[in-house]
Amino acid sequence: MAKKAEENIKQDENKLQMYIGPTIEKVGLNHGAVINGNPKVLYEKIIKEIPEIEKMLIPVDENISIKKRNINLTATLENIYYNKIKEKLLGGK
Repeated sequence: MAKKAEENIKQDENKLQMYIGPTIEKVGLNHGAVINGNPKVLYEKIIKEIPEIEKMLIPVDENISIKKRNINLTATLENIYYNKIKEKLLGGK
């Protein structure tokens, strides 16, 4: 079973992902950035600081436009996480 989990992690590392959260200039993570590689490794420090960032990393697939649209729709998960990240970046808790 552990081998299967390792294979899934390796597959995830090879998929393109898009960050749909607010831009975080201090680490060079821009809204709409497409990431080739494992963003959990590339942005490990900021993800530990603001764990909601991980929820805003989405696979580049046929659902991408829906998830991007949801950022602006009140009470969607994408909207909630986006606003939590913004609040933390502005010094809130």
